[in-house]
Amino acid sequence: MTTSPGRQRACIQQCSDRLGFTLIAEAGDLGVSARRMSPFERPSLSPWLRRPDEYDAIVWSHVDRAVRSVAHMSELIKWGQRNATTLAFGMPEERQPLVVTPRADGDAIRRCMNLAYAAEQESRALSARLTSAHEALRATGRYGGGLAPFGYKKAPHSSGVGWCLTPDPETVTVVHAIVDDVHSGLSLVAIAHKLEAAGVLVPRDRHAQLQGRPTGGRRHGRDFDRFRWTAGSLSRLL
Repeated sequence: MTTSPGRQRACIQQCSDRLGFTLIAEAGDLGVSARRMSPFERPSLSPWLRRPDEYDAIVWSHVDRAVRSVAHMSELIKWGQRNATTLAFGMPEERQPLVVTPRADGDAIRRCMNLAYAAEQESRALSARLTSAHEALRATGRYGGGLAPFGYKKAPHSSGVGWCLTPDPETVTVVHAIVDDVHSGLSLVAIAHKLEAAGVLVPRDRHAQLQGRPTGGRRHGRDFDRFRWTAGSLSRLL
């Protein structure tokens, strides 16, 4: 279990108190990649960015919690200038928060851009290391972790070290049935309705079940006991 959300909240509260801000809401996009998705695409944050008249500032714990891309930082700063909204970053490792007001001078903007560049480079390096590690594991038939492909589950590797993937008897038949339905001409929407009616868990919920964790979670600002099948999730699975 990660403690990062709690640390970020504490940093944001401290930054807000220091700047004399009153927090009115929280947007938390856990599990969303700041490298791949801009602030304007994130499920919890993006609705707030479409309503800038309802607040004066947005506070993040750190620049890399807001963006991990120079292009996204540039987009965010221009949005703040256009909507008269202050962007604030707690920066717990520094003496004071980094604040970019709508009329901020070049120094603050350059600082943000430099930090966004550093975060972008760090993300690329981490991605390259992970890709290399997963390739090495796959070469020896081992499973590197993460969400197992639907129809499979993790099992101890025959070498006695690490894990591998093995067919999941409870879902591999579902995969075969989905493929058969596609070949028969059934639409993905119809197949999704069929799976929902049968009570079949989506890949994410099945993974949680195998790990002994609760199904469902928070998405688009709403809590769900379990997630639903969609044409999009089926397309990714196939």
